[in-house]
Amino acid sequence: MTRRDTVRKLRMNRGKLLRITVGIALAMSMLFGGALPAYAANDPITGTEQDPAAAAITKTLKMGEGVSTPEVTFSFAFTPVSVDGATSGADYNNMPPVSLKTVAFDPDTDTGTTASGIKTVSKETESLFGAITWPHAGVYIYDVVETQSLASGTLSVQEKILYSSAKYRISVFVANGTSGLFVAAIGAEVAIIDTPDGAEAGDKVDGRLGGDPEVSGDFSRIIFTNTYQKTTGTGDPLEYVLAISKTVTMDNTIDYDFANRERYFDFEVTVTKSNANANATQTYKAYVLDTNGVNVTSAFNYTGTLEEDSTYGDYIEFTTASQATVHLKHGQYLSFVDLEVGATYSVTELAAPDFTPSCEQTIDDVATNIPGTVNTNLSIPGTGITEGDDRADFTNVYKTVTPTGIGIDELPFFVLAGLALTGLVVFAALRYRRRRTENDA
Repeated sequence: MTRRDTVRKLRMNRGKLLRITVGIALAMSMLFGGALPAYAANDPITGTEQDPAAAAITKTLKMGEGVSTPEVTFSFAFTPVSVDGATSGADYNNMPPVSLKTVAFDPDTDTGTTASGIKTVSKETESLFGAITWPHAGVYIYDVVETQSLASGTLSVQEKILYSSAKYRISVFVANGTSGLFVAAIGAEVAIIDTPDGAEAGDKVDGRLGGDPEVSGDFSRIIFTNTYQKTTGTGDPLEYVLAISKTVTMDNTIDYDFANRERYFDFEVTVTKSNANANATQTYKAYVLDTNGVNVTSAFNYTGTLEEDSTYGDYIEFTTASQATVHLKHGQYLSFVDLEVGATYSVTELAAPDFTPSCEQTIDDVATNIPGTVNTNLSIPGTGITEGDDRADFTNVYKTVTPTGIGIDELPFFVLAGLALTGLVVFAALRYRRRRTENDA
């Protein structure tokens, strides 16, 4: 076959496909009296008697990076709107009910994808109208919303789901076939938007069944997006989500300990909500505890206004992405109790004269030592909160300043020499007094 013959054949096939498409559109238009053309430019789902049109709902669950997918099931409820334009009467009352549709997530298999600090897991329902017995041909319209509770699975006090408030209006075009009724087309329209960056109210969306939600763009556009948040804390400062501690020691090469353990060291701390958290003014609680686990939060630790919890006492309130300066002395630690997994923190200990800082940072149970330099700030860059142990334990080593010309290692000898000299002077003075007394006698 020549190239010209190949081109001619492709053109013939394309023309044949176009005629078939136009024919279907005309037939649908005649069947539904002009109801379908409103969807024609927006890819309605079409089917045949042998392969009826089928639609699905996509459930999208967003959470912070590092969060495990919860084992929960979501459900969606349908409300009849009209049949062939009738919103009441016998025909309306005979509209077949559509049962709740569900989506169940499995933490082992529904791992999703992560981008820009947000983990996204999406999954489709079964066919929305596949098992319905229709009373007659016509246009059936339903509204669908997400139920604001779990169909199965439970959440602890450390977990929270923000449900979608979206609503979609779905039109089901039921046709007479040679062997009975069948769904010839399905159109979906946004009634209430799902997310600010999603489809707008009035937009037509393609809700076809059978896509792969894990493939970008290949899923039903009847989307309900929920946000899942999880924290490992309970609100009790002893059960921290993140701990930032302070320890002061002395250089172990020196025989004397001159470290001031009553001194407060300055820490610049910033905590930032996860990208999946939509609350722009999110705040967090942090308590200052001592080595005995006692809440010692006071004006010595923070110069701003302290807040009070009725159960655990005073605490420091942090606002997302806003830096706060906290003062900690030896044996104290800052306990964050409600940071969600996927949130981040950064902390800088400001330089203190004659102290060398270091930090043992623990991320998800794994500890790493970060050395510092004497008289220099030590910064821990933005680090995500995990489901494991998260800490930043700062240790400052004091190097004493000794008098000029005398090394600290030589100090004991100078002390002994001073004592010996003092004794010699006293002995000489006593001997002089005795001689003078004898001469006077």
